[in-house]
Amino acid sequence: MTEPRRPAALICAAPGSGPDAMTRERQAVTEAARQRGWPAPAVYADEEPGPAGPALRRLEAAIVAGRHDALILGCGGVASGGGPVPLMKLLFACTKNGVRVELLPPVPPPPGLSPGERRSVLARARLDALAGLFPEWRIWVDGHGWHARRRDGVYLQEYRHGAPAFSVHAACAVSLAAQLSWQQAAEPGSARRTVRGRAAS
Repeated sequence: MTEPRRPAALICAAPGSGPDAMTRERQAVTEAARQRGWPAPAVYADEEPGPAGPALRRLEAAIVAGRHDALILGCGGVASGGGPVPLMKLLFACTKNGVRVELLPPVPPPPGLSPGERRSVLARARLDALAGLFPEWRIWVDGHGWHARRRDGVYLQEYRHGAPAFSVHAACAVSLAAQLSWQQAAEPGSARRTVRGRAAS
């Protein structure tokens, strides 16, 4: 795999984030590109939380047009403020256009609720969003990360490269959503179709 030459980054304001949150997000994606030996990314920034900000839409259009070959995506504001459906469209566009996606851990939360309380509230919101978007999967989070398992009790796993999996796990909600999107893209027929019986080749 060749190293990216035209990376992009998406940062979004998280609900309840402090005034310096966007600055920290911008610094985080710039540093992530530097650590990977990439050029500085073109940063798409949505300053207000919402279901689909203009920066996310501009980024999706740029990816479809072939202007970027990699994307740095944070798990903080993007997961909580960007909304799952626009994010899934963006990830599908990346997969279709061969854009490499790198997921970053969340920027530390602002003062207010304790970190444990804030994580609990956000985790429940993300679980609800993922469950609504992927109803054919049972999704949960624990001390080892985020997990999803197919609800179909007769699903038979095929152990070959590229075959859809029975269960997946990830470090954060955004990463799990990406993996579930890729699982659906690997299934025959519609990406939203529930797989039953033996996974097709």
